[in-house]
Amino acid sequence: MSEPVNPPWGLSPGQAAAVQAVIDTGCNKGAARLRDVSVKTIEVQAGDALRKSGKSNRLQMLIAFDRHMRGAA
Repeated sequence: MSEPVNPPWGLSPGQAAAVQAVIDTGCNKGAARLRDVSVKTIEVQAGDALRKSGKSNRLQMLIAFDRHMRGAA
C-alpha cells in the first residue's frame, strides 16, 4: 500500500496511511492487517488525525479525508 499524496490538515504520512486504510477496510482491525501494524497503532494514528482535522467525530473526519483525497487525485 502506498502512502497517500498531499494529505489534509498537516497529517504525517503514517497518519494519512492509517486513515486511508480504515476507509479501505472499514475497521481498525482490517486497517492494522493491511498496514501490518498493531490495532493500537491504527487507533493512535487515526485519533491523532481526528484531532488535527478539527472534526467532531471520526465519521466526519473519514468522509472529509476521502473527499480531499479524491479531489487531489
